Amino acid sequence: MKGKDRFQHQWISDNSLSYCEKNGYHWLLFQEGKGMFCIICRKHDTINPQNKSKKFNTEPSVRFKRKTVEEHASHQQHLAAVEAELLSRVSVFQHQVSYREQVRESVYYNAFLSLYWVAKEELANCKFVHLLLLVEDLGVTDLKLFQHRSSGSVREMFLLLGKVIKEHVCKRARLSNCFGLLCDEVCDISCKEQLVTFLKFVDPDTGKATTEFLAIDDVLQHSTSANAEAIKTVLIRQLNESQVELKKLTSLSSDGASVMTGKRNGVAVLLREESKIMLNVHCICHRLALACGDANDEVSYIKTVEKILVQLWSFFKNSAKKTAAYAKAVKESKAITLSEEGNKKMAKKFSKACRTRWLSTEKAIQGVFEDFTPLTQTLRVFKEEGDAPATGLLQQVAHIKFLGAVYILHHVLPALSHLSRAFQGGNVSFAAIEPAVKFTIDEI
Repeated sequence: MKGKDRFQHQWISDNSLSYCEKNGYHWLLFQEGKGMFCIICRKHDTINPQNKSKKFNTEPSVRFKRKTVEEHASHQQHLAAVEAELLSRVSVFQHQVSYREQVRESVYYNAFLSLYWVAKEELANCKFVHLLLLVEDLGVTDLKLFQHRSSGSVREMFLLLGKVIKEHVCKRARLSNCFGLLCDEVCDISCKEQLVTFLKFVDPDTGKATTEFLAIDDVLQHSTSANAEAIKTVLIRQLNESQVELKKLTSLSSDGASVMTGKRNGVAVLLREESKIMLNVHCICHRLALACGDANDEVSYIKTVEKILVQLWSFFKNSAKKTAAYAKAVKESKAITLSEEGNKKMAKKFSKACRTRWLSTEKAIQGVFEDFTPLTQTLRVFKEEGDAPATGLLQQVAHIKFLGAVYILHHVLPALSHLSRAFQGGNVSFAAIEPAVKFTIDEI
């Protein structure tokens, strides 16, 4: 051998520690016929974090090169052993600091996982801190090291979590060849006009159509009216912020309002100027609800039935005394003993009849049909006490025409409700719509 290699071989062969002492490698241990070991790594039983090997620990290193020793000295395995050795010689405060650093990633993971669960379950933000305390009591004591529990910190964490999820959704949407928009206007609890937008695209990972939440924005923030131009501006801004190409837009689904589907100045017409291949889709569930509402208008007495149902709901909804009397009458009529939970369900038997809430009239009709006798008994009791609304309702409910309408609707509405649930169940094939409608008509 020549040069440096010859010196290294001679140094190893003679088991000379001159090089080790000169460069501070006092932790090397040579065993005849085995190889080199690291005393510190063996003491603290450290491993290579990459391949989980235990070279210089329980497994000897047989590569007798100076570079091997130098690389091990700067390797993460040896540095971890040195850190453990230093920790054994310092104060308890240093132990705490090092332990915090060691479990920091797991603590943050558990905290953000708990935060995600709170968001998925639609719980109040203030419940997050109480959830952490519960998890600590269940044995995850490391969570006490998580100190970011103020309302401002929790809010920033929610925003960060939402940003990460949105970026993941937009990344998948950008990989898709085309996408559709589903949007609707709603008023929040503070009476702000909000535009809620969803993306529908083919997931490149699964190959299936998926619907994901995109954004929600105040329509009137930069406009004085929630007209078609303002809604278009908001939609384009949402897509630009998400870096989703507008030219890939192939469909727009809405509730069918004139501001959305207008032939001249609707949002669909304005967006078609940006994407020529876009189709305007009127939500089939909204169309079914509108069709049922228009069909009710053809029979004038159906409007009266709907009005009576709303009045009955209001009669019991606004009085605990009347609700309790009705529940008692139902129990006596059916001669059953209900649990406390059953009493609570019985008290809420009446549902508000509303055309825009997916044929909710069915539940109200079902309540009247099943419990007609206790209903009239309750109204009669309050009539005798001089309750004017009870007197008027009893007179209308006891009419033979109302009874006939309830009997007919009790058989018709379940079929329509089944059709509505089929459309709301998930992805609907266009080929399945017409057969489903025809089957419902035949059943009616």
